[in-house]
This record gives sequence, C-alpha cells and structure tokens, in this order.
Amino acid sequence: MKKLIVLLLLVTLGFVSLSAAGKQDAGNEASSGEMRTMVLRFGINNPDGHPLVEASKEFGAILEKKSGGKYKIEYYTNGQLGDKKTHMTALQTGTLDFYMIMGGFLSDYGVKLLNVPMLPYLFDGVDHARAVQAGPIGEKLLSAIQEAGTKLVGIGMYQEASRNFFFTDNPVTAIVDMQGLKIRAQVGSIYEKLLESFGCSVVPVAFSELYSALQTGVVDGAEQPYSGYSAKHFYEVAPYFLLDGHETSPNYVIASELTWSKISEADKKMIVDSFNESVANFNKMSGQKDLEIIAELKSAGVTFLEPDNLQEWKDAAVPLYPVFAPGYEDLIKEIQNTKY
Repeated sequence: MKKLIVLLLLVTLGFVSLSAAGKQDAGNEASSGEMRTMVLRFGINNPDGHPLVEASKEFGAILEKKSGGKYKIEYYTNGQLGDKKTHMTALQTGTLDFYMIMGGFLSDYGVKLLNVPMLPYLFDGVDHARAVQAGPIGEKLLSAIQEAGTKLVGIGMYQEASRNFFFTDNPVTAIVDMQGLKIRAQVGSIYEKLLESFGCSVVPVAFSELYSALQTGVVDGAEQPYSGYSAKHFYEVAPYFLLDGHETSPNYVIASELTWSKISEADKKMIVDSFNESVANFNKMSGQKDLEIIAELKSAGVTFLEPDNLQEWKDAAVPLYPVFAPGYEDLIKEIQNTKY
C-alpha cells in the first residue's frame, strides 16, 4: 500500500515536472522572473551507502551545479518504488525519470545487444570492461536501448568490480566442486545454463529473500560483486567467496523517453556530461572502496578463494556464446581485442 501511494504521488509529480520542462525549453520563466527547477526522479534498487547510490547522487549534485539549479534529482533508493517491472513501467509512462538496471533485464525488453557484455568471462576484468564502455562499443550499447523501441534512453554506465560466486559451506575452487550444489540465479539468464553445465541445480530466489534462502539451506550459494555481498551481509551466512570474475557487465542508467523529449539538446548534453563526470570520479574511488570492503570482509571471517584453473571455467562458458548472443561473433572478438 505504501509503494502504491508513492507511485500515485509520482504520477502527479510526473505531469507537473514534464509541464515545467516544456516551459523551460520554450524559454519561459516563472512570473517572478525566477527560473523554474525541474525535479527529476531517480529510482535505484541498491540501499543508501552503496557505492552505486553514492555515485548516482554525485551525478545529481554535479548536474544541479552545472545547471545553476535548473535541474535537481530526487532519489528513491533500496527499491522503495517496487520491483524492476514497476520501475520500468513508471519510466515508460513518464512518472519516473531515471533508473539504474543491469543489462539482462533490458535484454528482456528487446535490447538483445546487451546480452553480449553479460557473456561469462568475456572481460579480463574491470579495466578491460571500462575501456570497452568508454569507446564506440559503449556508445553502440547505449544507443541500442532506445533503438529497440523500449521508450527508454541510455544515459551511461557505471562499472563495478566483477561478480563472483559465494557459498555457505563449500570452499569451491574447481568446477567439479560445483556438482550438486543449489545456486541462486536470475530466471532466464545465461547463468542458469552455465550453472547447469557445471552440474548445479539452479534455484530462482528473489533477491530480497536471498539471505534467508542461504541461511536455511534453500540454496548453497549465489553471486554478487563485493559491494552487494557486503551491503546485504551475505557473508554472515555464506563466508566462502570465489574470485572467478564470471561477469563484468555494467549498470545502465536509463531515462524515460518522454522526459528526455522535453529537454533541449543543450541540456541533454549537460546531463550526459554531468553523468560522465560522475563516472570518472566513481572509477577513481571504486578500486579503493573495494579494497576497504575486502579488508572488512576478511575481518568478518570471509575466506577468499582463487580458482585452481580459471581457464576451465572460461572454456565451459564459450559454447554458450552463440546460444545467447547469436550473430555477434565479430563484436565479441572486437571486445576481446580491445586494448586497455
């Protein structure tokens, strides 16, 4: 009921905000001669204090400063507006302006190109992924979001540390150790098939229920980057963390196409420039933040493990490439050959 009330409020605010935007673009001002402020709403699944939330809030601060107060961003963190589908519907109807989401969910909305960066073990690591995102391939990924007819616009990407598997009672270091384990994976993702090829049982568990699923033995493991593993306290019930780096795909920040259409070209550039500035700052601080998280996790008793032979994990993933990203063989090679 609380989420419904918030969403109804957003609907009302949405029409007011879009109306104000149209007036601003026409060069009109309030009767007092003061500039109107366009309030943009940003939905995020992560909790306050998460590095991605902090980076997003810096984006808002930069934009507000660059625009002289013309734009202000309000944040709805920790999924308080509802689930992913609720956020996406709000974006498409213009009652939400920005949202951060992983590529797999956007792929379900028809942006099949975004399956490519999600391919297991495609990137050597974070620096490799960021180099790809900063170049022509990154521009192509963002453009594909609107071109797919989603009524969404790609603004930019934040790249965290790679995602890794973690386990409750099993110090896994080889694929054979995965045999028979129950691992949480998102429904329909490439990781369902990857885990099945490892001999695992794939269990679809809502992220909000993952802690209790690990605690009660419904699942034996899952996967997250350092930040998510730490922020949700999964280490308390799953202290074995395997540094396999199976996924290094970005978090996409997307905008409502309806909102975007009401903003002048000059202001669109200012918004993207502000976001890119926040990305540069995030890239500088995220490595240090990861080191701090790792130190905290070690103090909490987490055991960090290295794969005995990482190549066997990579080799196991290769047969899935043409299944989940058919027709993108040249792009995959281009990504693999990107210098960083």
